[in-house]
Amino acid sequence: MENLTNHQQPYAQNKPLVIAITGASGVIYGLRLLQYLLAFGQKIEFVISSAGIRVLQEEHDVHLNVNDEKINVLKSLKLNCADVNQIQIHKLNDYGASIASGSHPLTG
Repeated sequence: MENLTNHQQPYAQNKPLVIAITGASGVIYGLRLLQYLLAFGQKIEFVISSAGIRVLQEEHDVHLNVNDEKINVLKSLKLNCADVNQIQIHKLNDYGASIASGSHPLTG
């Protein structure tokens, strides 16, 4: 991985990236990616499955309720982002969510 010194931006910030976490044991990698991208000011669209929430609880002692207010979800995930509007948290079964549309503009 290239060295990102002097706060170089890894992605285009005008469009968000989607991070979707499932129930695999690699959940910690998704959280680290989320922390990294938020630290660089990247906008994020985030969704986590119920199995992902269970893995967080059982393997990392993180108790997450995605129905909580956004700030509480971020605190549960131990995420410190200066702008809470930098991340959009979607509920798993929200079929009307922006990320459910193929025409929603995203970086990836």
